Amino acid sequence: MPARLAIAPGSWGVEPPGNPAEPPYGSVLDEIGEAGYRNVELGPVGYLPEQPDRLRDELGQRQLQLVAGYAMEPFHRADRQAEVIAVVERTCRALAGGGASCLVLIEALVPERSRTVGRESDAGRLDDPTWRGMIETLLRATEIARNSGLVVTFHPHAGTVVEFRDEVDRLMSDLDPDLVGLCVDSGHSVIGGIDPVKLVNDYGRRVNHVHLKDVDHSALEALRKAEASFEEMVAADVFAPLGQGCVDLPGFASALADLDFDGCATVEQDRLIGDPAALEDAAASLRFAVRSGFSAEQAPIARNPSGARS
Repeated sequence: MPARLAIAPGSWGVEPPGNPAEPPYGSVLDEIGEAGYRNVELGPVGYLPEQPDRLRDELGQRQLQLVAGYAMEPFHRADRQAEVIAVVERTCRALAGGGASCLVLIEALVPERSRTVGRESDAGRLDDPTWRGMIETLLRATEIARNSGLVVTFHPHAGTVVEFRDEVDRLMSDLDPDLVGLCVDSGHSVIGGIDPVKLVNDYGRRVNHVHLKDVDHSALEALRKAEASFEEMVAADVFAPLGQGCVDLPGFASALADLDFDGCATVEQDRLIGDPAALEDAAASLRFAVRSGFSAEQAPIARNPSGARS
């Protein structure tokens, strides 16, 4: 079975919740269905309804299935561990209540790494004590997710403290593969100088979730030379609809198929809120992804949508 496609509210610019300019969630869900998607990610917790009955009703009205969601938090900040864990708990409740199966853990953007995005030699690395603290907090988050009936995956992200290949390899080495998988993001990999197809091949069955992005190569090179931040890259439309950039999406799909990958592939085109091309781009991305070997079919409901482990 080819990887099933999903899409995230981030393709409409919805990242941190509560932005007064963000579109109503109902209109985003309507456009997701109109674009042809049958699976959706939660987005930042608090954007979609958190009450299980209301969330399932809103999705059901549009024939959508919730498949995953993320906690993008500063896991490396020991002084914020309690706050981070509270967000993870809240996210897991929403995901499990909505029938999703996967929690995606992502380090938060930090200014010092956002300013060196895509420039490996310029980027500082965490010291060993801070790294060990990050691992400890990630393991606490993993335990919460697994107790909620969710599988866990980690998403290396441009502009964070886990962006480049040495950081990805170190993190995967420090986390038990039976507990935490790898989410390969095709676009963030390219920005970080990583070949996403090779990353999939190298980590094999540890890859349990993927994000699909495409990257405008000429824009990326110009922005790197200008030492742009990650936020400036997003504002400059470095991310393109699938098939309109430099990422080998057919090769990516083929590598996943060779692994008998049975997870979801979530389309994300990071952009600013209010972009009038969001719906058109989402539909174009779905069409290209299907031609590339992905499936538009709906994913099954999680076996244990109540949130309690059996």
